[in-house]
Order: sequence, then structure tokens, then C-alpha cells
Amino acid sequence: MIALEVKNIWKSFGSKHVLQGVNLSVMEGESLVILGGSGCGKSVLLRIILGMLKPDKGSIFLWGKDISAISDAERRALMIKIGMLFQHSALFDSLTVWENIAFGAIASKKIIRKEGYDFAKKFVEKIGLDVSVLSLFPTDLSGGMQKRVGLARAIAQQPSLIFFDEPTTGLDPLMCRLIDDLILHNVRSLKAASVTITHDLISAKRVGDRVAMLYEGRILWEGAIDHIDACKDPYVRQFLEARCVDKVL
Repeated sequence: MIALEVKNIWKSFGSKHVLQGVNLSVMEGESLVILGGSGCGKSVLLRIILGMLKPDKGSIFLWGKDISAISDAERRALMIKIGMLFQHSALFDSLTVWENIAFGAIASKKIIRKEGYDFAKKFVEKIGLDVSVLSLFPTDLSGGMQKRVGLARAIAQQPSLIFFDEPTTGLDPLMCRLIDDLILHNVRSLKAASVTITHDLISAKRVGDRVAMLYEGRILWEGAIDHIDACKDPYVRQFLEARCVDKVL
């Protein structure tokens, strides 16, 4: 079954055409990477999928349901099935680690607050951190640790679809590898579909089954991740070879 389908999405801000007819789909259990440079429209597309922005034209389907044509109750039921790891983790500074991880489960009334610590403990162990961090605050953690806590929060409700927004940005190469490995392991354990937004080609090759190259608001190339190195498109070649040029030759 298709978990996510993006159909002919257009979005402009004034005279700037950010997305121009984007089409994508993600099957259950599949990992799609949306790859592209800064300003290509990746983050805008993600916000539209999550309902944070409205497209000028086009539709978003989650498990076959057009999210613009369903009730608020139906939308909430679908959103509970979605996890999200934000680019800068987006942890609540005023909450402890365990409160951050258990936040969604408590808010959706899956658990009561007094069960939150033990609930969070199960997930902090899944991302390779000691339980001693549970009582700390996000400001007590390194960037890599915050990213792992963000991952624990993203998987805590055992979602069927998980979004990862630039998951390795700002991390050193060893931490990037660790985060990629944790993402891969936990997504596979959940048998979830996933969409990773990134400009990091190395990370894309680690976590993706399929890649879509976004350029100037359009999908320039799409295919299996292990086929991208053979792509002949000029911009894709520039991206792969990290050539700093302003225009496609």
C-alpha cells in the first residue's frame, strides 16, 4: 500500500515559484530520500506534506486519503501515525529528556504522566544512550545527543511513517554515521515508511532505498539509490561531484 502520495504540488511565494508540479510516492516499509541543495524547495515540500503550509495546487494523500478533504478528527487520527525528527531536534528546553520522549504519548492519552519515565526509558535505550540522561534537560546534552533524543521521540509512538529533516546537519562524520545507523535500524524495526530530506549524499546512500533529486522546484531525477551514480543528468552530475557552479551547463 502507498503510505504517502504527493500529486502535482505547486507553491509560490509572490513571484518566486518554489515547487512546480512535484509528484512523489512512498510505499509502506520503503525509505525515500529527497535530495537537493539549499533553496531547492525541500523544506517547503515537507511543510506542505505535514499540513503546515497549503499548496497553491495539488493534493497530498496519506494511506489513500486526501488530507484536504477529510475531517479534523480523521486528520488527527492520521497524524498520530506519523513521527518527525526535526533538523535542529526541536526539543522542549523546559522539559526533561524523558518528558520530551513521552510528550506525544502523554498528549494523545496513550499513557498517563506517571508512566512516562518508564515509557521513555525503553526508547532511550533504543538510541544508545544511558538511562541517566532521562532526568537531564536538552541544554545539558551535546548536539549529537539531542539528535538521538529527537529520534527517540520520533519513534516513541511507533509510527507508520517517519520524516527526517536534515538529520545529520551540523554533526561530525562519526556522529553522522551513528545517526544514520540508528535511523536505519529503528525504521526497519518498526517496518515504517520514511522520508528523509537532506543535501548529504553520503547519508542518503546509507538510509535510502530510493532517491528523488529536487532542483528548482521539480523532481529532476528519481530512482533506486544505487543507480544514482550512473545518472547522466548535468545537474545530478554536478551534485554528485560537488562542483560549485551556478547553472547547469
